[in-house]
Amino acid sequence: MLVLVVLASLVWVGGLIKTRTKRVKDRQQYYTAARRPAASRVRRAAKALFELKAKCADIFLKVAQRKAAVEEPTFDFGSRNTAGRENPKDLAGGMEMLESDFLVSIVERTQGDDKNDVMLQKLSFNELVRRGELKAADSKSLKAYAINQGSLYDKRIQCEALKELAERTRLRSG
Repeated sequence: MLVLVVLASLVWVGGLIKTRTKRVKDRQQYYTAARRPAASRVRRAAKALFELKAKCADIFLKVAQRKAAVEEPTFDFGSRNTAGRENPKDLAGGMEMLESDFLVSIVERTQGDDKNDVMLQKLSFNELVRRGELKAADSKSLKAYAINQGSLYDKRIQCEALKELAERTRLRSG
């Protein structure tokens, strides 16, 4: 009998503890920020400060990397923009760095119909025209640009190729 009384009292005390814990948890859910314990407010404030510090550090590192990339020495081949001011970052797409033999070899390869091949051929052809070195290209390849079968190249390229071929014909005939 005594065992049953002790057992019943343990179950009753356990139930009281369980319901009390549940009530406290429910009340804390509805507390406003002002009524919450100070320790949790301090913890949240510290967490917010650490997050802010991490964000600021990330922003600082990104800006520092950009500045470091800008401060690296750039190649200046005397290129100038239209206003006459020096612009060391603008190298006309980097075409000044390419050798004329390389550009001529690209211009002379006219078999590719791929979009990237045609774009590279156009850029190389225009660069040779800009440099005045189109005379180094083969007449057979210039004929392909002048005929423009498949309408791969624009009118300007076609006209420049025709001009160069006409100049060569004029020089050969007399």
